Amino acid sequence: MMVMTIIADSPALATTPRSTGFDEVLELPLTVAIRSAAAMLAVMRDDKISPVLNSAHFDGARLLASDRYRCAKYDLPSAPDRADDRLLLGAEFLIPDEALLWVTRVKPDKEKRRTKLATMSDAGYTIRYTKIDRHVAVELIDMFGVAEAESAFDVLDGNFPPLMKLFGERTPATVVTVHGFDPALLTSLFQWASKHGGGEPARLTVTEKRGFTDKSPISDAATIACGAATFLIQPMKLDS
Repeated sequence: MMVMTIIADSPALATTPRSTGFDEVLELPLTVAIRSAAAMLAVMRDDKISPVLNSAHFDGARLLASDRYRCAKYDLPSAPDRADDRLLLGAEFLIPDEALLWVTRVKPDKEKRRTKLATMSDAGYTIRYTKIDRHVAVELIDMFGVAEAESAFDVLDGNFPPLMKLFGERTPATVVTVHGFDPALLTSLFQWASKHGGGEPARLTVTEKRGFTDKSPISDAATIACGAATFLIQPMKLDS
């Protein structure tokens, strides 16, 4: 098993999550939401055999996703990073890949995003997911607690595989450290490890690069540079 570990800112503001009336809800600061969504999408693909794998699983503390050969885990913050950050971890539910993709593409108001708030991350912007019946609503919430953009996506209920047990594997012997990481590069890394790794466990540690931004040279991809994301890859024999 190859283990890939990704290591690693007027009127009164809405500084606490408002009640949604639903238990299955997740609200995260914008940067955390984008990076966690990108981490999930990095290992997902259209799965017609097991449609449940077209969603990420929020288990109340982290996000998990898999395409059978690759798994991703993103540990969510258990407490706000800044004094007035809005952070809400509700009951577990599934988040469809379309909702995650929406999060990586959403564009906050540029003028508001430039606002510097000492007590809130990301100028107060958050992403809120809410499970409502067979749909997941996703909203971009501004510093005042108002939805600036929103959409909703169908989600299938089902038994998500117990991925967490895979992350208890022994520490791999091979360790590689690089600066900066883009999930769009995961396929190339996967192919390299499958061909040259000999089936032995290895770990890729990615450290945050000074001056790092969330921009990617690949269209619609977001960069991950955070210690909360871990990737597992099962080596496969590729044709020479």
